[in-house]
Amino acid sequence: VKLPRITPSRTTQKMIRVAMNVAIGFCVPWTADAATRIQMVTFTSCGSWRINGYTPGGSSNKPLAVYLHGTDMVYDNQVSREITEMMANKGFVAVNIEYANADYPLSSSQCTEFGSKAQQISAGIETLCTSLNQTTLMLDCTLGVAMMGYSQGGQLALLLGNYNNRVTAALSICGTLATAVGLDEQRACFASSALQLPRTKRRITIGEEDAEFGAASMYYWDGSPSQVIQLAAETSGYNSCSTHNCIQSDGSGFYVSTSSETGAGADHTWWVNFQGWFGASEQDSVKEEFKNAALDEQWGLPACLDWLARAAVANTPTPSPAAVAPEQQVTCGTSVRMQTFLHLAINAMV
Repeated sequence: VKLPRITPSRTTQKMIRVAMNVAIGFCVPWTADAATRIQMVTFTSCGSWRINGYTPGGSSNKPLAVYLHGTDMVYDNQVSREITEMMANKGFVAVNIEYANADYPLSSSQCTEFGSKAQQISAGIETLCTSLNQTTLMLDCTLGVAMMGYSQGGQLALLLGNYNNRVTAALSICGTLATAVGLDEQRACFASSALQLPRTKRRITIGEEDAEFGAASMYYWDGSPSQVIQLAAETSGYNSCSTHNCIQSDGSGFYVSTSSETGAGADHTWWVNFQGWFGASEQDSVKEEFKNAALDEQWGLPACLDWLARAAVANTPTPSPAAVAPEQQVTCGTSVRMQTFLHLAINAMV
């Protein structure tokens, strides 16, 4: 007999999470639809940060998957929960790591600022891979660490391999080289030559109208398909490919989707159902067109996560210690909020 499930309100869930996190100190599980929902301890790196997610359960050890939300998006919102649950259903301990996402680096020293964010996230990964949570969740990071993220989070997912040697594969959703903040500076951070993770372990999905990562210049409001393709090629490492579909035989590479393919648009935010001001709602969710795309649609979330799950565990070497000592070498920087995100709301109104 299947008993009805009683779901507490969002506010009640938050109160329970805080109280239990303080009382127990390491892991609080509760039942989700297809995996076990977990809340981890906070970790300290330029502040106090949280880790939430899902575990598939079972008695065997599991690899790790980490999702990073975009600039100004609410931590642990519905988007994060949907994506991490999908990865948990593929056998990963899948989590959303909170990080300093309220700003986007704009200065000429933006690589240093992105590096500080990456080191902070790396500290969260180390907390998972080396603490009591490893035993509690049957987590074995030597089986693989898959990174995934959206926009700034997608850029950081690609960059994490420079700061933590445990990372074995990365998926970036709409995150390559930002045209509004200086391409030379961005190339120094995120061009393929700046990324230590091999190109065979990187994948990008992005819409051809993405103005944040594909405007013809920093003064244009609309994305240029040719520019989106070029910047995706530079970030992926497959520079000789100049078509929309540059997915390689091993699944790495990039795919630039069109509105006709997705049926829901192809700009920077096409795949998210925003419930208010950009990224400001816990109720933001993944659009069905992206979440439930056919597996042979290489731009869709199922194909991307299927590749990520396989790439993260395939021929995974035993990782050396983290590239940085997260608790000691993090440089806490400051950034200016990325004003170009303002036009996302403007575009939504016209």
